[in-house]
Amino acid sequence: GLQPGAQSIMRDSFPLKRIGTAMAVYGIVVVVGPVLGPLLGGFITDNTSWRWCFFINVPIGIVTLMLLQVVLHDPPGLKRINLRHSGVDFVGLGLLAIGLAALQIMLDRGEDADWFSSNFICGLAIAAVLGLTLFIVWEWFHKQPIVNLRLLENRNFGFATLGMLLFGMVLYSTTTLLPLLSQTLIGYDAQTAGWVLAPGGMVVFCMMPLVGFLVPRVATRWLVTFGVLVNVFALVLMGSLSLETDFAHLAWCRTVQGLGLAFLFVPFNTAAFAYLSSDQLSSAAGIINLTRNIGGSIGIALAEVFIRRVSQQHQVFLVANATTLNPAYNQQMSALQGAMVHAGISPADAVNNAHAVIYNTITSHAGMLAYVDAFHLLAWIFLLVIPVALVLKTPNFKGKARPIAVE
Repeated sequence: GLQPGAQSIMRDSFPLKRIGTAMAVYGIVVVVGPVLGPLLGGFITDNTSWRWCFFINVPIGIVTLMLLQVVLHDPPGLKRINLRHSGVDFVGLGLLAIGLAALQIMLDRGEDADWFSSNFICGLAIAAVLGLTLFIVWEWFHKQPIVNLRLLENRNFGFATLGMLLFGMVLYSTTTLLPLLSQTLIGYDAQTAGWVLAPGGMVVFCMMPLVGFLVPRVATRWLVTFGVLVNVFALVLMGSLSLETDFAHLAWCRTVQGLGLAFLFVPFNTAAFAYLSSDQLSSAAGIINLTRNIGGSIGIALAEVFIRRVSQQHQVFLVANATTLNPAYNQQMSALQGAMVHAGISPADAVNNAHAVIYNTITSHAGMLAYVDAFHLLAWIFLLVIPVALVLKTPNFKGKARPIAVE
């Protein structure tokens, strides 16, 4: 709820020629926040308790409320709407809540429950499909919809929303996968895994002002295309990771990705809102932010499912080659057994321990190969943003700020 309101306030407060710079400042917070979150969370978890990851939001929230009272004022010409007499679309709100809640829980719990072999997951899937389908039909014909889906008929907004869906899939999935890979396969602690993401956040922080400067001067399609290609290159770099990858290479991958992300958020949002009327901005901001978050949920869920399934396939292939018919396997087994016997372990235990070491090595390599395949898949998915970008119209940056209605 906060992000749509924030974007509407900015769009109302700045003329169109300065909206790129305003969106750049806003984009720093939106993109850097999820990047620095794991870093702060890792530090808190390693040095205090995981509970403080939640408690820390209380003082931050109090300070934010105090600042809002000082710096946030109603714009001139603001039209207030009385909720009691405005006919709030509670039916649409309820259908949206049911559909999204069922979808989110299904994506979070699906893999652990073996997906549609579970009656619980099947029930959630039915609830999600029915809830969201009825929501779309209801909102399309409602006179005062809580989410104005007809805005998607606007070419720029519709394609920008689709682009933000794919943007959310890649941004949130890679932000989740890199720390997970760093901890489970490379052996970093939570704080070090968080530091892997930090360079990308710093690049976004530094590049956003430049992107805000370029938005009124360079066609939107070319800015977005450049950002996509840089992101794809970063994902290809991530596809070269191995169990021997050092911290510098991980940080470099995230740095390159941060450069690409900076060229996506601001142009997409600016193009999305450029051809909408002032009274449509609040609903439009809600749609585009909701779409990005849904894309993130879908991307994380699909990436986790993909990694688990593909890891099993790689493990089967690697185990099939770990036989006495393979000279490399025999050599490794002999070396491990010899080292263990030399360390004082009995020959019988040395054999069992050597098998365990090789099995753990196979499991780790299979997991890393699955992550590599996931990054390659995300690269192909992100290439789909380029056709979307090419049909976006570049905004006319000669407009002025317009008052909006707060709903």
